[in-house]
This record gives sequence, C-alpha cells and structure tokens, in this order.
Amino acid sequence: KLVSFASEIFKFKKARDNFNNKRKSLVLGILGNICNYYNVPEALELCLLSLKSKKKTLILAALEFQQNYCRNREVPLRSEIIEILDKIIIQTKDRSVAVGALDLLVKTGNIDELEALSRIDEWKEKNDYW
Repeated sequence: KLVSFASEIFKFKKARDNFNNKRKSLVLGILGNICNYYNVPEALELCLLSLKSKKKTLILAALEFQQNYCRNREVPLRSEIIEILDKIIIQTKDRSVAVGALDLLVKTGNIDELEALSRIDEWKEKNDYW
C-alpha cells in the first residue's frame, strides 16, 4: 500500500506547483527505505525518471537512492544508469550534480578515484569553474 501511495504522489501533477521536485525527491527517500526490505521494481523506474529529469533536487535524490540500493542489495549499477550518469556529468552546469554522479560511479566500482578526479577537472574546464 505504501509503494502505491508513493507512486501516486510521485505522479501527482498540479499547476504551478513549487513543491513538485521536493515532493518527488521525498518519495524516492521513502521508496529507498522500503527497498531495503522489499523488492520494488517501480522504485527503480521512478529513480530512472528522476535521473532523466534534469532537475537538481531529483537527480541528487536519485543518486542517493541508487547508492543505497546498490550497497544494500549488493548489486552493480545497471548499464542504462551508467550511461545516464555519463550524460549527466557532461551536460550539467551544477558542480554538486557532477560530483554526486562521479561519486556514485566510484562507490559502485565503475570508475576509480583518479578517473573521477580527471573527469571533474575536465568538467571544471568546460564550465569555467575555477
């Protein structure tokens, strides 16, 4: 019941809703806690939507969700998620989003810390962040 409630809250739409992204990020937090104990495929779909959203709040919540999910379930990141993270790192203008995506890739063993440092340096040059 809680999963279906959370899914409904995530999909809820209201005109001129200033709380939309925050609400969706809180839903990911709820689903992340549920995923610690139960298999919830809907949560992974909502996380994927959040990563594709280009909204900072949602992306950061999705990164945290993925990190906890992979650690608690002891599963690797799906290749689809890795591709999305690579796109996020290239396209984002927000340093915290780029660092969060790289941190997730490091913590899940997809890249090492040296590669992450190199990629954040490339990001800084591209975005004139010094």
